[in-house]
Parts: sequence; C-alpha cells; structure tokens
Amino acid sequence: MTNKVRRILPGFTALLMILPLLTCIESCKKKETTSDQPRVTITGRINRQSPVRRGDTPTLADAAKVLVFKGVSIKRAEEFVSAEVVSINNDSFSFSTAIGNATALVFITSNNKFIGNLNVQGLNVLPLGKLRDGERAVINLSELQLVGTSVIPAHDPLGNEIIITPEELASLQEQDSYFEAMVQNLDADNDGIIDWTQQQDKFITTRIEVIGGKYGIGSTLPVLSDTQSKWVGYLVQIWARGAWTADQLKGSKLNGPENNPHNDIQYQGWREGMEFYRPPLNPQVGVINTFRPYSKGKYNLILDGKNYNFIYSTTLNISKLVVPVPTLRTNVNGLITGISLAYKTNNGQSIAPEHLITWVSAVVNHKPRNMNGKTLAALPSMFVYDPNRIKDPKAPKENFGWYKVGIEGGDFATPLDLSLYDPSEIQVVCSCYDMMGNKYDYFWLN
Repeated sequence: MTNKVRRILPGFTALLMILPLLTCIESCKKKETTSDQPRVTITGRINRQSPVRRGDTPTLADAAKVLVFKGVSIKRAEEFVSAEVVSINNDSFSFSTAIGNATALVFITSNNKFIGNLNVQGLNVLPLGKLRDGERAVINLSELQLVGTSVIPAHDPLGNEIIITPEELASLQEQDSYFEAMVQNLDADNDGIIDWTQQQDKFITTRIEVIGGKYGIGSTLPVLSDTQSKWVGYLVQIWARGAWTADQLKGSKLNGPENNPHNDIQYQGWREGMEFYRPPLNPQVGVINTFRPYSKGKYNLILDGKNYNFIYSTTLNISKLVVPVPTLRTNVNGLITGISLAYKTNNGQSIAPEHLITWVSAVVNHKPRNMNGKTLAALPSMFVYDPNRIKDPKAPKENFGWYKVGIEGGDFATPLDLSLYDPSEIQVVCSCYDMMGNKYDYFWLN
C-alpha cells in the first residue's frame, strides 16, 4: 500500500493525525521489502479444542489464517499501512516483522470471516519497541485460547521478551482504540466478507494539531503548555487512492454518529481520497481557528452510491502520550545551529520515547499573520530504528530520502539567523509517529 499523506492544512505548514482507524485494505497483501531491517520472529499455536461453535459464529478451531497489521511504514515521501496474511499450518503460524512498530494479529477463517484478535494485558497489539534480545528476539505466544473475540496467549511476552514499564503500558492503552476499532471495521460494507479481500482500499484517520508551548533557545528552557486544552484542528481523512475516480470521491458524504449526528460535516478534496471537517464556530482572521472534533460512534460513508459503516473511535486525552519538546541550539555568534529534542508527558515528566514512537521530524517555520508560511530550516527525518529504506541521492530532502537514526535532534546543514525575522512569526513544528501509526504535530511558539 503506497498511500501518501502530505496534505497541507490551510494556514499551517504541517498536520497532525491521531489514532488511525483501519476499515479495509486490499493491498495488505504486499509485504515490506526491508530485508535487512531489524526484525523479530513471532510464533503461536492454535488450540483446536476450542468451545463448540454456536450457530454460524466461528471459533478458534476454524482459524485458517492470521491477518497481521504492522502499523505505518515510511519510504521516502510515502507513508503506508503494512500488513500481510500468514497461513496457519499444522495448527501453528510463524512470521517476522520489523522492530519498532506495534503489531496486531487478527484470526480469520478460510473464507475470510472474523474470529478474534490477539489481546495481551488489555492491549490489542504487541508493542515491539524494546526487546530483551533485540533483533535476535523470538516471541513464542505458545497455545492460544479464544475468550469472546479476544485471543489470549498462554505465554505473555509483556515484561518478558518485550521490555515495557507500567507508564509505557498505560500510554499504549490510551491509544489502543485504533486496533479496537479496526477489528470492528473489517467489514465496512456489511456483506459478511472482510473488505480487504474485495480489493477495497480505505484507511480512516483523524488529524489533529496541538500547540505545545514555547520552544527553548540557547540557555532559555522551553515551556510546555497544557496541551490538552490546546487542540488546534480535527479532520477525518479517508484514504481511497486508486480505487475510485476523483469525481466519485467528490460526491462522497460522511454522516454520523448514529443517534446524535453532526449537522456540519463538510467535504474537501484530498489527493489521497476524501477529507471531512467540521468548521469552527466563530472563525477569526489572523488567529488559529479550530476545526471541531468528532464524537465517537457509528458513521456512514456514502461513496459512489454505496454505503460503508464504520466505528469511529479516538482518544482525546493525551496526558499519557509523548510530547517532543524542542530547544534551538545556538553558537557563539547567536546563530541557530540545530534543534535538541527532549521527550515529556503532558504534565512535564520526562519519558523514554523509544517504546512509544518510531519517527520524528523538526522544522523551523516563518509564519507571518494572514500569510502562508515557509520552512527556514529542517532536521533530517529521525528514526528510532534504521528504516533501511532505499536512499535516492537526487531526491529532495523533504522526500524522506534524507534520514538519520536517533531521535535526540541534530544540526542544520547551514546555521540560521533568526534576527532577520519577527520572533512572533517563528514556529518550531515537531512531528512524530507513535507505534500505532498515529501522527502528532506539535506547534511551538516564541
């Protein structure tokens, strides 16, 4: 799947996406081509002595395949959902996946009906950020049992092969509604068959921007604001590139939530599919105007005369999420030489980010009032783990052919003289992906 997400929200230079919800993807069948990327092997065994089937509801004894979702991958300018189908042979399965992402396992029948998904300590994913044996790690889930629609492993890797603290676990649980909703949305057109098998290509995300606070500069420390009260904009994106024409997408409509629908959802074009927003109540010139949020619930998408239903779920409480906090580096001449990044929770507590995020970027923008902004300087895209992507030396730096490993910040190619600009017009924008594939853009002001 090669859906790009490089849309610029009017009046801003970057966008934020939180808690993506997967409804269906046909191109899940494509695998990554990063053979040298650090990987971990995951195995498990099906208990065929599952409870007797009731009616048409399948049990784990009917499991024939595992649909493995591996989060968002980045390759140059493209961001795409990575997934594959793994066959269950002789009651066992085995696959490898890249270290650094969260991985979800969905168990399905031979005719692609949903049975259940892996659940460990309340998480619908395996967070593969910090592993005790690194790229030599093998996670054997051992025998699996079905409880409701939760597939519970006999061996719990959290705290064993997977190194995780209670704080990190709490943070991941805040974001876990992504995969919970994904499971509910596997059959969005309600025909009884998982949609990705029918060459339908839709991926739903929410995008949000946040005012982080004041950036630091030199010896002046940054100030983290109460980001929970500083949401800037909410939009729903539906990636549908390639499956429908521009005219078909233009005629789409989004309604919901069921029983208490919003009456102000508006469509706007997006080269990857559809984008819907709720306009601000009282827009003002020269200030940040907030696109209004969406309520959790059941939504209906009308696309090319066909109805698709999906559960929209998002967590707006970011108190347990990672905030990249920037400080501009200076030299003896007062020029800006780069950006240092620290990682904190919303209450200012330092937190180790390696288990929670996979990718970070940081740029300095000049954004005059009532005018489009421009980027003055940017760091390379930073990865927790080496993405081992094909590097194109001719590609422009913004096209992700330019990256480095490590998320502590770095130096600019050329020092920047901020004395040439009005300090009130300078923004530092820090963006990051979490392990779930969610993206956050934090705006830091002077």
